Amino acid sequence: MKITIPIVPKSLNQLMTWHWHKRYVYGKSLEKTVWAYCVKAKQEQGIIWKKFIRVEITFVFDNNRRHDVDNYAGGFKKGLDSLVLAGLIDDDSYQSAKITYEIKKGNPTRTEIELW
Repeated sequence: MKITIPIVPKSLNQLMTWHWHKRYVYGKSLEKTVWAYCVKAKQEQGIIWKKFIRVEITFVFDNNRRHDVDNYAGGFKKGLDSLVLAGLIDDDSYQSAKITYEIKKGNPTRTEIELW
């Protein structure tokens, strides 16, 4: 199953400079956005009860700047929680799902989630 979200999360470096309430509001917004794309993808692909155990998350940027995958993985924590809320994975712990992150160049900027 593949889900494409037309945004890339803020990096952890950027989030940690924000006031805690601004981070909270941003996290809730990211969580709702990712959840909505997950539910839409489930409906379009006819997936009802299936749980996945392998998740590959790719952050696609439209520039050649250096991006630290760990910073964006940390910024995507609420997005990962949305996969649990949407019923695609049981838990975001390493015991339940193998989760990998990658960064690549492409156009437009987006986040791609592939589940097996």
